[in-house]
Amino acid sequence: MMDMSAKNSQRLRIRPVADARHRHIDVSDRRGVTLIELLVVVMVISILAAVAQPQLNQAITRARAVDAVADMQVVRVAVYNYQTDQQSWPSDVNRGLVPPGLDAHLSNNFDFVKEDYTLDFDNWGDRPSWSGSP
Repeated sequence: MMDMSAKNSQRLRIRPVADARHRHIDVSDRRGVTLIELLVVVMVISILAAVAQPQLNQAITRARAVDAVADMQVVRVAVYNYQTDQQSWPSDVNRGLVPPGLDAHLSNNFDFVKEDYTLDFDNWGDRPSWSGSP
């Protein structure tokens, strides 16, 4: 009787095939990407993007808030400088407008109307009015 290892070695022996159509294709000869591999890559990228999207939105919101606070500080310093020079508070104007004389204390082309918010020079201690809020 044959032992088990001899039977297994006979069964696993690969015989060369004479027909070229049935020859074994080596994995290293394969070119291109299968559809399954492509779908797996797309799924992994989609999952990573879904995880990163809330963090990106939060970072954008923080950056806008920092920009608004910095602009309010610029206006605050300009109003204090105006008050020191003129010994009076700037005249009251509508939200988004620069009071007369205050532009001399602001940097060039400083605008009170920004893309996301509008500044009011005598409400710089309050939160800015966002363009998307009611």
